[in-house]
Amino acid sequence: MKIGASLGIFTLALALAIPIPTVLCESLAITETEARDNDVRGWMSVSAGAVTSFAIHSDSSLWGWGSNSFGELGDGTSINRYAPVKIMDDVISVSASSGSTIVVTSDNSLWSCGGGPLDARRHTPVKIMEEVAFISLDFGNAATIKTDGSLWHPSGSEQIVQNAIYVSVGLHHTLALKTDGSLWAWGGNTWGQLGDGATESRDRHNPFKVMEDVVAISAGTLHSMAITSDGTLWAWGDNWYGQLGDGTLDNRYTPIKIMDDVAFVSAGHTHTMAIRYDGSLWGWGGNHLGQLGDGTTECRHIPIKIMEDVAAVSASSYFAVIGPPLSHTLAIKTDGTLWAWGDNTFGQLGDGTTESRLYPVQIHDGVLVP
Repeated sequence: MKIGASLGIFTLALALAIPIPTVLCESLAITETEARDNDVRGWMSVSAGAVTSFAIHSDSSLWGWGSNSFGELGDGTSINRYAPVKIMDDVISVSASSGSTIVVTSDNSLWSCGGGPLDARRHTPVKIMEEVAFISLDFGNAATIKTDGSLWHPSGSEQIVQNAIYVSVGLHHTLALKTDGSLWAWGGNTWGQLGDGATESRDRHNPFKVMEDVVAISAGTLHSMAITSDGTLWAWGDNWYGQLGDGTLDNRYTPIKIMDDVAFVSAGHTHTMAIRYDGSLWGWGGNHLGQLGDGTTECRHIPIKIMEDVAAVSASSYFAVIGPPLSHTLAIKTDGTLWAWGDNTFGQLGDGTTESRLYPVQIHDGVLVP
């Protein structure tokens, strides 16, 4: 997935001129407006790609680090970066996946670098669309919301739904949140990730209405998460590693309640991270590379608390055709500091090393300016 920060929905709502759900305004520890009013200097949002990482600073500059084999960092090279490097300015959102990155700037133009479904291999960001409010990217899948609230196929050639406020894509499935709070899904459904009680895929021309009264969503590789306006977290789809958080390893084909008082959720490949109203960060699911940040490599089938005072989080999604999936997590605390943990094979934690971390480590002190 994708855009992982809790502040992303505020930026999108502003771009679409849509009222922000009250539950989010009351629950998130820090908002963009509060940050500016209080002169907070630090990181505002994060996106954990497959083996890359991106963060947007409070001055709207975009920074990237990690794997760069396809030019996906957009710094003009194909050199892996082990600490954050500045990529571009005036950025409002970023979504990263395997070898590809997409960025939306403040003038609602869409930029792409690396390889993937939207563009040929590019080592610097290339402008490819205009009037874009938001886009979500995963391995071989993407969806775009334009400034009029219409949601489009990645090429921009086919409209799928109207009145969309947020979209999140998994490996083969897509979740779309509409302005009326309804959640819609389409695409692959082998593991029940659409939540319709079946395992048959649904064409994008026939989206399924999953739930009502939804304020936040996140599509993992093969599972799905949603938060309703009362702060209840719901999950469905693949549960091989316990990533649904219901205490079992059973796949779920319709939404099941996981926990209360949740403000934001980020679903990765095998793990899930959630921020509660009190700013505490919780994680569950796969943990073979320490991506939960609890100091172990033990999978967790129910949510466990990881750290306090968290404003944003992003769980990486990595689809491996051969070999085990790589996975890491990024978080921003309410003081604007940046933290990372999990796999670090390509420097995607940004701490200047390739050493994986079982606990959260602070990143921002080592920023490299090109």
